[in-house]
Amino acid sequence: MKDLHNISSNIARTAELLRTFGHPHWADRLEECSLALPRDTAYALSRLMSLYGGMGSINDVVLYENAKPWLDENNELQGLLSDLHQLCAGRH
Repeated sequence: MKDLHNISSNIARTAELLRTFGHPHWADRLEECSLALPRDTAYALSRLMSLYGGMGSINDVVLYENAKPWLDENNELQGLLSDLHQLCAGRH
């Protein structure tokens, strides 16, 4: 069984980072999945997994401000995305 609480918590923090650094589209997509989790878990997990991989995927997001990438925040984002992928895939 998937840990829906940890998935939801991860999504909330990831969406917060994305919104803060100008990626509201990705934050919206994550939050839509989070809202669907309790109603249709399989659908929500499938949608979350579809955000990964390929050019222009959520993995390609870089957080920056004034043309300067934020190292700590990007490291946190990549860690959150990795953990979320593992949680959704059932490897965490």
